[in-house]
Amino acid sequence: MVQKFSGDLLAVVCSHLDFKDMLNLLFTSQSLYANNIDGFFKLVAVLQWGVNFWADALSRNTSKTYSGMKNELFQISRLNARFDSSNLPRWGQSDYRVFWAVEDEMKRKKEASRLGCGARLQRVVA
Repeated sequence: MVQKFSGDLLAVVCSHLDFKDMLNLLFTSQSLYANNIDGFFKLVAVLQWGVNFWADALSRNTSKTYSGMKNELFQISRLNARFDSSNLPRWGQSDYRVFWAVEDEMKRKKEASRLGCGARLQRVVA
């Protein structure tokens, strides 16, 4: 039955499912799952979060970039599961953007501190 749906229609349906249910639905159609699956997950991700969110998320210089959109969505689902188990609200786009801003500020301060220590050390040694 899943094979009768177009990939775009299935992506719209999947965008309303949690990650586990989405994978279960996709595994019912091996031919769909085998054909351009990363493109499919990109479409689902854009439907769920929007183009601008992913442009911002993927342009960030971070060591925690996961390979492929399927893995990015999986990491979001893992975070949501942690929030759910703690009875906390799931993050939205604004929550991620605030987190990114705080993370970037912490990195800037750490880098400034590291550079400042190096300059002080050079003055002491000289």
